[in-house]
Amino acid sequence: MPLEKHLEEKVQESERSRGKYKVEVSESTVDVDRKRVKRTPAGPHGGYNAAHQVEVSELQCVKADGEVAVLNENIRQQLVGQLSREAARPDAAPPDGSMVRVKQEEIENARQARSRVEPSRKTIEQQELRARYLRDRHGKPRCVFRKGTTPPSIITVMGGNGSSAYPQVTNAKAYGFVASGESYFVGRRSFNPWSPSFAGDDGLIEVWGIPAGQTRFHVFGDCCKKNEDPFRACHGDAAAGRFVYCGVYVKDEDAPAEQLTFKQMANMGKAQRARVEWLLEHLTFIGRDNAAEWSGQFCSWRAAPNEPATFDSEEELVCYLKKAGFFKAEDELDGEGVARTDKELLYRALHNYMEHRNPVYWRQPCRFVGYSEEVYEALVKAGATARDAKTGEPITVATNLDELGYL
Repeated sequence: MPLEKHLEEKVQESERSRGKYKVEVSESTVDVDRKRVKRTPAGPHGGYNAAHQVEVSELQCVKADGEVAVLNENIRQQLVGQLSREAARPDAAPPDGSMVRVKQEEIENARQARSRVEPSRKTIEQQELRARYLRDRHGKPRCVFRKGTTPPSIITVMGGNGSSAYPQVTNAKAYGFVASGESYFVGRRSFNPWSPSFAGDDGLIEVWGIPAGQTRFHVFGDCCKKNEDPFRACHGDAAAGRFVYCGVYVKDEDAPAEQLTFKQMANMGKAQRARVEWLLEHLTFIGRDNAAEWSGQFCSWRAAPNEPATFDSEEELVCYLKKAGFFKAEDELDGEGVARTDKELLYRALHNYMEHRNPVYWRQPCRFVGYSEEVYEALVKAGATARDAKTGEPITVATNLDELGYL
């Protein structure tokens, strides 16, 4: 049902105390056209929440006898909340044109191409875009780089904490690519398969990752093996597990932050598993909205009456998951009839709990603005290049489609 019609019917059904009220809504009172709706920031780092995208100014209610009265503030707020919750529909398919929908379609196109289906026009365009930056300005295949805290690595040139997905620089390096107080992105593809994965590729990043006020940031893509689900850009099997420099990006300020529920990540490779593993290492984040200032709108958990709000230890978590029936008998054996380990059973129980709670994760669209040859060449010169364990030679990206695989 179209959103406009849905809201209209919800309003017409509303009846209030102090007489039977019929709430009338016009274009001047509830604006359901997203292009004209005033969008209210959802968090300290920007972005927008669908639940803030219905704004009501003056609602008039009409009694059965035709008397007109201005809706009081309490009822107005209740109606706004009702309409907003209905409009959000967090489990609905992402809208056409959203970055989430674009990424889902790209991944599905790659699956189809891998199955020998004729590549779509979008797939071919993505392949051509990737090919533009596979070689450096001397015509040689580009090197891939090491992430980590042990130099030489990416942080040798860029600065920050080598174990972070968004290293924030405290003391800027002499290279000057990232200023003190700024961040850049070196994320795990399994945790966020919607992030840019090759130079020129637009994508989604966590809304809290880049500090407010920072307009541009550098992106490194996590390389994968050929045809490794969810079929993001492969740079050749030798490059798998290393990072390719993707260039300079900006947050797309014209696009609101987009939401993804845990259930919507089911067909996105290891995205669900990565979150389950991360939460077992960070138990205090289970069930907690905006768990720290840096998280912004990182995750929003659904209300769960009569359930623990948070868990302070793994023992407490296991006890609750067993009591509530999230350890399933069908999970005890693998496909070959072999008993799973206790740790694996805990992963699966927490996965079941996550499907039950179905938290919402927020992502900010970002777009490519250019490639910095200076950054790339500085990384190579500093020795941050990943090297073959046997030969010691620098590892480079593949340059032909047979080795790269489909996008």
